[in-house]
Amino acid sequence: DDMLDGKENFTVSAYAKLDKGITEGNHTIFSNGWDNAGGLSFGFSSNEWMYLCADVTGGEWLAFNLKSSTSDSNFSSYDWHNYTLSLEDGKILKVYIDGKLTFSNTFTEKMNTVNPDSVFNIGGTYNGGYHLAGSVDEVKVLCRTLTVEEIAELIKFDEPEEQSDLVALYDFDDFGKVGYDSCGNYPLSVNEFAKSTISSKTDGQ
Repeated sequence: DDMLDGKENFTVSAYAKLDKGITEGNHTIFSNGWDNAGGLSFGFSSNEWMYLCADVTGGEWLAFNLKSSTSDSNFSSYDWHNYTLSLEDGKILKVYIDGKLTFSNTFTEKMNTVNPDSVFNIGGTYNGGYHLAGSVDEVKVLCRTLTVEEIAELIKFDEPEEQSDLVALYDFDDFGKVGYDSCGNYPLSVNEFAKSTISSKTDGQ
């Protein structure tokens, strides 16, 4: 089964950045299933905004401004930052940037996360759209809603065995095994576009 299929509590964390010069368009960091059929997608909507699309009553689109939500007028999506999203009880959606809560939304109904064709995607959506014109690294998935203190620990570059409830880790350190899950649970199927998108933060790129 897919790692997030039917889950009402989970946390997904990733380091990401846009390519310099990108100022518009939707650029997905990660997605799961179909936005309007048991799915969720999350990423950049231009260089100054983030978007969230979730299956709640057929599909709900949310957006927030990066500079105002982080209270940082110098915030740049062209630099590496950590973006962590959590879902609690299927209704409470929160986004943390660099470990700090920057956006939250409580749906009136539970988000549908059940989709038999659900697939977890990095750098794009299920149908190949909204490709990330940028880089992504250190993607971590947990089937539990983390506290802000736990997220501060999660975004460190720890080994998976130090986080026993981690269900998937894609650190992209070995480009010969670019879709390798260090936890050994959910290997990725990586296409050629994804290979050009995936980058290692530790390489200083």
